[in-house]
Amino acid sequence: MKAFRQEPKTAPFVKSGKSALTSQHSRLIVEHRARRMTASLDFEAVASKSQSREKRWDYFVEISSAPEKCHAFEVHKYKESDLIAKKQGTLRILAALCPAASVEIMSWRVAVTGELRRSDLIARFTADTGIHIARKLDLSKM
Repeated sequence: MKAFRQEPKTAPFVKSGKSALTSQHSRLIVEHRARRMTASLDFEAVASKSQSREKRWDYFVEISSAPEKCHAFEVHKYKESDLIAKKQGTLRILAALCPAASVEIMSWRVAVTGELRRSDLIARFTADTGIHIARKLDLSKM
């Protein structure tokens, strides 16, 4: 999150804890005593303000067990092509908005709404894309 805090275009959108998430999305976070969310960034708001039309991830979050590390978090139905396009769009927006900042994204996580595919197909998708799929964002698994 350090890079987002230092970038003038993103700094106003960095909030403490889960504050940048909508209440509906905040309920999808499973925190633990040793792993809590310490900061969040509403990336939708950042991209909207920059008038980007790219598909993009919803949020970036930071957790207590890995301060200053960033994890991308999306709430979306399980549609592989959409998730891949959103990841690629997010990377393009980051390159345009924060060219000097070195944002290191530790993981790409999706809290899936709707139907899930078979676990072996999800595992293959994760291996191919680096996008982790679950019903909730369990911080103990990060």
